[in-house]
Amino acid sequence: MKKRKNMAAKIVAFIALFAIVLWVVGTWLLVVVSSPWNETEITQEQLQEYIDSLSGSTLDVNEDMTDSISWSWASE
Repeated sequence: MKKRKNMAAKIVAFIALFAIVLWVVGTWLLVVVSSPWNETEITQEQLQEYIDSLSGSTLDVNEDMTDSISWSWASE
C-alpha cells in the first residue's frame, strides 16, 4: 500500500513540475514576442493627428490646457 501512495505522490509532483516549467517557458515566450524591439515610435504630433482622425475633432489640446479660465475653480 505504501508503494502505491508513493507512486501517486511522484506522479502528482511530476505533473506539478511540468506545469511550472511550461508556465515559465510560456511567460518567457510571451516576453520575447512582445519585446520593445518590435515596436515603432511615433511623435506626439502623429499621435495627436491619429486621435483627431478617430474623434473627428480638430481642437488643439495644448491651447485648451493652457487656458487659465478653464482650469479655474473660482466662483462663477
